[in-house]
Amino acid sequence: MRSRTAKARQFEPGGDLRGTAVAALRSHRFDPLSLPVFDQQAIQDLGTSKEAAFALHWLDAGYLDESMSDLSATTLVKIGFERWIEKWLGETPYLCSMVFAYTLSGDMYSHNEREQPDDWLFSIDQDAPDSRFLEPRFNVIEQKAPGLFQTAIGVYESVVGRIGLAGTPETVRSMAGYELWCGTDTHEDFVEELNDMGYSEEDIETMLTPNDYRSSLPAWLLCPQPSEDETEPQVLRPMLTDDALTALAETSDPEIADIATSVLALKGCKEALDDAVLNVDAAPIYLFSLLRWNEDDQVRRAYDDIVQRANECGDGYSSELTEEWVGSDSESFQQWRERYESVFTALKQANKLIELLSVPDDSD
Repeated sequence: MRSRTAKARQFEPGGDLRGTAVAALRSHRFDPLSLPVFDQQAIQDLGTSKEAAFALHWLDAGYLDESMSDLSATTLVKIGFERWIEKWLGETPYLCSMVFAYTLSGDMYSHNEREQPDDWLFSIDQDAPDSRFLEPRFNVIEQKAPGLFQTAIGVYESVVGRIGLAGTPETVRSMAGYELWCGTDTHEDFVEELNDMGYSEEDIETMLTPNDYRSSLPAWLLCPQPSEDETEPQVLRPMLTDDALTALAETSDPEIADIATSVLALKGCKEALDDAVLNVDAAPIYLFSLLRWNEDDQVRRAYDDIVQRANECGDGYSSELTEEWVGSDSESFQQWRERYESVFTALKQANKLIELLSVPDDSD
């Protein structure tokens, strides 16, 4: 694992990749009809023995065919990598832009060789997300199928939260509690902390507090809710059962049926995800999508403050979702590929659900 620590970067992702066996695949969110393209940074030659081994891995996995035998190993590895991501993830215009990169010849940033030359490096780099509004779709869906929208948000959080930062109002609230509110979740505790640090009342009035954030959102979007009585259980968001979702998936209303079907599909991805599948030196800072309630909420302000704080602190934050060294033998390659196929499947379903639950934030 490389030792550098990135800020919440403002530069173009993937721009510093180099080397003879490096390739990056850029996934755009803006044009759902465009296909990802490779950064043309690899020197086209016959390729190394390691590239030849990986070309055989992609051939065995069904992403290459024998008619490509006249192509270099470097090109074959890139084609296999591209086809694999296109098949399992494809275009995800409602998620943040991502760059998928690999190198077979050492660290793609420092260009140093690793002590274990049989390993290769794979990474996913994220970009800042677009924001979308939930309220317009909620008002329509709730009238038709009470509880479906809340269940969809809960499933989205629980599944996508295993991969990275889901980007719901609850995700941002949780981040703000740590980054902005001194680890507290109530206005009183936050003000007490600020007073102890010497902040004036005028200073505090200019700050976003937990109460400011909560008051701009429906209570069900933020759970569990804080309880004044510690003996009382915290209020959790109500969730429809699988039987209820299945019944809605079979309803004659195509809009409701599509949402219920998508929720069930995403829920079915949960068990296949490994909680520790993604690994980075620093904490990811970018969300998959910033899901706001409406234009009057404080979600955008809170997230912008979090990113600003990350840029001020520098250390401990990264634009990377994952970076890992993978063994180049056939078994390690297959295990890595299958783990990320589960991740990509979940993200593809999440992208579809975001489309069904939200509308663009035109103020972006």
